[in-house]
Amino acid sequence: MKRLALIRHADASRDNPALKDFDRPLTNTGKNNALKMASAAAADYSSAPLIITSPALRAISTAQIFASALAVQPIEIVKDMCIYDASAGSLLHLINHLVDDDQPVLLFGHNPGLSTLAHCFADMPFYELPTCAVLELEFPHSRWQEVVPGSATVLRYRHP
Repeated sequence: MKRLALIRHADASRDNPALKDFDRPLTNTGKNNALKMASAAAADYSSAPLIITSPALRAISTAQIFASALAVQPIEIVKDMCIYDASAGSLLHLINHLVDDDQPVLLFGHNPGLSTLAHCFADMPFYELPTCAVLELEFPHSRWQEVVPGSATVLRYRHP
């Protein structure tokens, strides 16, 4: 069985129009929500998960808050540029090429790609993943390359 959590970055500021979208920081609400959601997630993992994130500031900041709660060292966070502005197809390609081990995976990214991917995997209780939402999925496969649309079971869906 493979476990995957799709996590949308926490709320990000739009206060500074001079900032590039890539460089938008988390708001105070976003930081607080990430702390709350990370704390809830910590109870769900008996071993440290693999954390993969978009390198956009809001995504990596969210991933770092989760890493701290899950006892994952910041140096272990994998940053992948292809997650930023990725389509569902690109995200599935990334998932299908993960290393096969027993470690659960937390994937931090952006909409619309994450929401579209979630809907490809199973029936969802949402139209769009809200900021800092955590969707935990399980797949009945032993290899990531076997993960295909329609093959997931929703374990948990949490949002602030």
